[in-house]
Amino acid sequence: MSPSTFLAFFFLLVGVSSRNDDSYLLLPRDLAFDSTTRLALQSLRQSPDTPFLYLQSLFPHHSLGEPYWNHTDYGTLALVGSKGGHVLEQINQDRSFVWLSSKGVLSGVMDGHGTAGHFVAEYARHDLLQRFLNATSNDIEAWLHEAFLQTDHAIPDDLAQQGGCTCSLVYQNGERIYFANTGDSQSFLAAALSTGIDEMQVQIMYETRLDKPGHPDEARRLQHAGAQVTPETAEDDARVWATDPTTGHTSGLAMSRVLGDRQHTAVIADPIIQVIDLKAMKEKVLQEYDAYRTQQCQQVTIHADGSIEPCPLAETPEAVHFFVVSATDGVMDFLKPIEIAQTMAGYLYGNQGHPYLGMEDLLWQSTQLWQQHGQYRDDMAIAYAKTVQV
Repeated sequence: MSPSTFLAFFFLLVGVSSRNDDSYLLLPRDLAFDSTTRLALQSLRQSPDTPFLYLQSLFPHHSLGEPYWNHTDYGTLALVGSKGGHVLEQINQDRSFVWLSSKGVLSGVMDGHGTAGHFVAEYARHDLLQRFLNATSNDIEAWLHEAFLQTDHAIPDDLAQQGGCTCSLVYQNGERIYFANTGDSQSFLAAALSTGIDEMQVQIMYETRLDKPGHPDEARRLQHAGAQVTPETAEDDARVWATDPTTGHTSGLAMSRVLGDRQHTAVIADPIIQVIDLKAMKEKVLQEYDAYRTQQCQQVTIHADGSIEPCPLAETPEAVHFFVVSATDGVMDFLKPIEIAQTMAGYLYGNQGHPYLGMEDLLWQSTQLWQQHGQYRDDMAIAYAKTVQV
């Protein structure tokens, strides 16, 4: 491996990161701006076996007792959008991360909007991570809710008056998965069932809600708070409107919950939180798989004496894997969660190659779909993480 390729793998996996004695923070590289990342991905695609030892030795996975962090278990990438002008003039307002520690795994994305949206998203990412690092509460659900509100309150007013951001987080604490979502970015839990040689079934077990003004519950809440809400049309999303008291400028926001964005006073930061027990979810997956296989069975054996032998019971899958993905709407506007999950499962548990290549495929696939609808393309960020085996 040449020195340039060696360095490329280092920058791809380390990224802009920080590390202390019991944690590691992985931040994304932007495919449009970072040539070393593109070189690393190209090398991985051309020679998937050769770089493994380099990847394993360079990636700073370190022992915290158990588990041992593995460079294929988690990752994050970004791609700046195309909003007019040269690519070097663009600013990616999306943020993402994966944070590993002895407390658990925290991953997620933020999507900034407005003139200061990228500053708000960066502030929110940093502030939430600091709060998580210093957290002492055992009530994780209550802590997550309070952390969103505290971060929203802490955003400097000069930034929050000019922009805001979504926030979609997934916290893995042993066999429990906590989803906390504000805005129209999304996170989801996927299950990949190994059902035989080169056979895999993938399904979405949970996905966060899109916080939109057109959602019936959100529309009622906004209107009760005195906000003006316009419904979705063929030309535009449903929006909640606000008027700047200083300039008189009126703006419509296509989200009902965000961090920052203080002009829209009826828009709140409170996250929708869902807690999932992986053991219970695995039982559900196996029950649904058994029912599916039984329904698909059409073969009936009729013996000479007229007796009928029913279909055999479904065999238990060889393995059930769970993983989580968070992505901004630049990725998900034209890709469904199941499409993203199927792609990532092929790289995480199949023979497609390193999972970073799966994220790259998804970003370029989204790019092509955006191009079919015009010249504009939104910013993108994606993060994934495997869960513990149950």
